[in-house]
Amino acid sequence: AVQATFFTKRSTQMKRNEAGPSQMSNDAKRLKLRNQRKNDRSMAQPLTQRPVKLTSNKAAGTSPQSRLKARSAHLNGSKFRFLNETLYTSTSQDSLDLFRKHPDNFTVYHQGFQAQVSKWPVNPVDFLISYVRRHSQSIVIADFGCGEAKLAKSVPNKVYSFDLVAQDERVIACDIANVPLADHSIKLAIFCLSLMGTNWPDFIREANRVLTNGGILKIVEVRSRIPNIDGFVKMICSFGFKSQDMDKTNVMFVAFTLVKVCRSAQAIPGLTQANLVLKPCLYKKR
Repeated sequence: AVQATFFTKRSTQMKRNEAGPSQMSNDAKRLKLRNQRKNDRSMAQPLTQRPVKLTSNKAAGTSPQSRLKARSAHLNGSKFRFLNETLYTSTSQDSLDLFRKHPDNFTVYHQGFQAQVSKWPVNPVDFLISYVRRHSQSIVIADFGCGEAKLAKSVPNKVYSFDLVAQDERVIACDIANVPLADHSIKLAIFCLSLMGTNWPDFIREANRVLTNGGILKIVEVRSRIPNIDGFVKMICSFGFKSQDMDKTNVMFVAFTLVKVCRSAQAIPGLTQANLVLKPCLYKKR
């Protein structure tokens, strides 16, 4: 059968060759005419009906706008990490000077912080809001390192909100080691992830100054920053406080409740000692 097919094809080819140049020329003309008619019909179609080659989804996702947006997000993420590390490794006064010179940096920092918070299973500020709502509305509060003043917006109490930059009309911009409050003027002092400067013990002493005797100091901090919880509590208590409660149920954070028992007479510890008790958050070099 294979041999028969081969000979059939060869016979057909021989007949075509025997047809001569004239016949082959006519065949070529008919083919050219047929192709020309096909092209004419295609060009006669409206533009909207002509087949269009669509770009792939991959190509569509790499438009200049998409690439620019991704690049911008990457740069802001890098800048947030730099600013966050700067806050942990500088004094609060140096950080205040930095943001006064470059206020846009504070916006980048808080946008990055909010993006980070959105990935957490729980926002510690929400925990503190629930805590305040369980107590009297007459309690006057100082929120040290308040961010966007979410606490003040969420409770009926009088709240003094302090941070390096005032992103909200409720916020008082200042160094939280030196807040514009009178001695013994508040009942509750709150630090929510805000013991960031190398001089963070100054913040605790300032909280003691503005708290009434018997006033409450509430601290929420990242668990990984505290290598020795007992050592951390002991240092806080050395500023005139007594430990009342500790909540370690959350895998990421630890909440401390302390009571002011006397005026702080404790000398501020050195940087090395403070860092041993409460480690700064540092990022691995990429």
